[in-house]
Amino acid sequence: MDLNLTHSIRLARRRIVWGKTINAGQTCVAPDYMVVDEKRLDKVLGQLVKTVGEMFGKNQAESKDFGRVVSRRHCERLKNMLVEAENCPGVRVVCGGSALVDVEKNFFPTSVVVVDEKRHGHLKILQEVSERT
Repeated sequence: MDLNLTHSIRLARRRIVWGKTINAGQTCVAPDYMVVDEKRLDKVLGQLVKTVGEMFGKNQAESKDFGRVVSRRHCERLKNMLVEAENCPGVRVVCGGSALVDVEKNFFPTSVVVVDEKRHGHLKILQEVSERT
């Protein structure tokens, strides 16, 4: 989704969060990344974090509306990709993150990760669970 062409960030953020979190993001139509002009990046990120809180509360793990990853194995795989990204210089986790993952309960929080594709194109997370610029 190119947010540079979207006039209503508020409307777009609700659609993005809904699309990415339905069935814990395990759908083929979930948005995988966003293209955002750096001038609008902080505003967009703030709106995404706000929307996640509005939809699932302060603690997603306790939300009855937040789905779970299909299996422990897949949850571990996703966590490993997120940890790989978190350990790369210049990658910024805006919300969520590996510290909140609960593999025993198949819980993987909505994680917004800012990645420079040119610099970090090798990261596996770019194909799976990230929102990137």
